[in-house]
Amino acid sequence: MKKSILILFAGTLFLGSCTKDQNNDDDSTCNDCISSTDDSFLYVSNEGPFGGTGSISKINLSTNSIENALYADANADIPVGSVVQSLHLSENKGYAILNGGNEVAAFNGNSFENNAIISVNYPRYMTSLNNDGFITSGNSAGKVYKIDLSTNKITDSVEVGHGPEQLLISGEQLIITNSGGWGSDSTISIINLATFEVDTNITIGSKPTDLVEDKNGMIWVLSSAQYDGDNAPKLVQLDPSNWSVLKSIEIGTVDELIKKIALNSKGDEIIYYNATDVYVLDISDNNAPSNSLINEDGLYGVEVDPLSGDIFLFDKIDYTSTGFVHRYTSAGVFKTTYDVGVLPNGGVFK
Repeated sequence: MKKSILILFAGTLFLGSCTKDQNNDDDSTCNDCISSTDDSFLYVSNEGPFGGTGSISKINLSTNSIENALYADANADIPVGSVVQSLHLSENKGYAILNGGNEVAAFNGNSFENNAIISVNYPRYMTSLNNDGFITSGNSAGKVYKIDLSTNKITDSVEVGHGPEQLLISGEQLIITNSGGWGSDSTISIINLATFEVDTNITIGSKPTDLVEDKNGMIWVLSSAQYDGDNAPKLVQLDPSNWSVLKSIEIGTVDELIKKIALNSKGDEIIYYNATDVYVLDISDNNAPSNSLINEDGLYGVEVDPLSGDIFLFDKIDYTSTGFVHRYTSAGVFKTTYDVGVLPNGGVFK
């Protein structure tokens, strides 16, 4: 379904922060917007307009109710900060990664009240294990910072490649994609979590930006080749037992922008998008799919609900207007659209 039609849906169906979507196929209702303990949620990171502040939206996936400006509402209308690059939730703790403000806002994961502000130069993404958080930092020579989640204090750091982006924990290793930032890089860094040192850097391809771990424990890295001019984007499959390359599949053409990927709920398909379409690659395939699953432009992010398997596409519109999150089934059937904040780029399920 094209965006021109979806905008009409959003304008008619989401006039308030609590709505019932008449086009949803699952017969769910708003139920006066009272959440159940069985409900599931998507927390959306809205970057915000250039020079402005971002926000966090909360979508109840069971009732289709929406709360926008969640952080500001819980903190006396003080906005979360400049450029919400990403979110991370760990049990009852939440973190907004603010690369425009060079800080990370730590908040209560239930009330969204601020707990602390952590100063980090150009932070990008975060993950955690037990009581330790890990944040990528820097648009040139980069670092990964270790955070004590009980105190929200930085306890250690390690140098990685240029422009570190997404990161993933696999076993005892922390894997970092080095995108090059404003420069160039073609590596991933493998950090030993026990020593918090880089064991090795592995050349993947031009400007790696994202990665996932499939159901078999294999690592897939997106080499975006963003603004490269010489290389096409590709997906590279790695065996983490010895870091050998198992597959390298071109998924676009030179200068085609593909920056983000997601793994389906079964762990056997990788979902990615270009300027006009969403594609699904089975992990057993050796070539890129020839047909798209969904036709949708203006996309700025993609996530998959681990419970339902639904695909969520984040629509930036025009970088200044409030954006949308479009929800599809795993088979590519449109379900509904949610009206969120400016420049939604992704989210976290809980």
